[in-house]
Amino acid sequence: MRFLEQYDMLQNAIVLKYFKVLKNKESKKDFFVPIDEEVIKTFNKIKSHSALRLIYLILATSGVRYVECLSFLKDYDKDKFTVHSNYVSYNVSELRHTKNINNIYLPLFVYNQLKPVTNSYHCLRQKYHLRKCSFSLKYLRKWQYNFLIYNSVPESVADFIQGRANRSISANHYLARSQQADFWYAKVCDKLEYLFSVMQPQKTSTSSQAYLGELNSVNSVTIRGETNESRNIRKSKH
Repeated sequence: MRFLEQYDMLQNAIVLKYFKVLKNKESKKDFFVPIDEEVIKTFNKIKSHSALRLIYLILATSGVRYVECLSFLKDYDKDKFTVHSNYVSYNVSELRHTKNINNIYLPLFVYNQLKPVTNSYHCLRQKYHLRKCSFSLKYLRKWQYNFLIYNSVPESVADFIQGRANRSISANHYLARSQQADFWYAKVCDKLEYLFSVMQPQKTSTSSQAYLGELNSVNSVTIRGETNESRNIRKSKH
């Protein structure tokens, strides 16, 4: 039923009507989060397929949902990207019923690979599973959130980056969150590039913390719109 609603094959009013009648079984909480080694190992399995490679990188670096990723790749406009020092942001301000997504954040190395993808939802999932991957694509969203937290990104900012902004958020609060997301994403996106472009599977660990020491230079990036005072404060912490 949720599937039919998601693809506009069933009206929202009808869905709500049925849910009032049907008793939902209490679902078990899913706490699985793939480790870095699994993420890289799976990436190496699918990277020869250009569409899967691009989708995988977008999911892992932006934290958007699979459905949102496909929608984005079908109709994105390159003129609407905001280019920063080492990443881009794309405002979509799209609301899928209770699912919010405001901006899509991508490192430049992913942005430079962008191309339209028109393959169907099920076709791509089938190609992914045929490669005997150890986890579903949906878990890349959990992994990316975990990656942000390991890299000291505040939970509220990580939520915003992944599109969990409250619909009733004020304009000023939204602007503040957006600026914070810009600041923090600039600090982590080079680490994401390092993970997918440099590290080999055998060098990864169970925790993103294992290689943070190798990436101190990332923290020296200049944040767009950052004041000299805040930059000095940030540098004094490292």
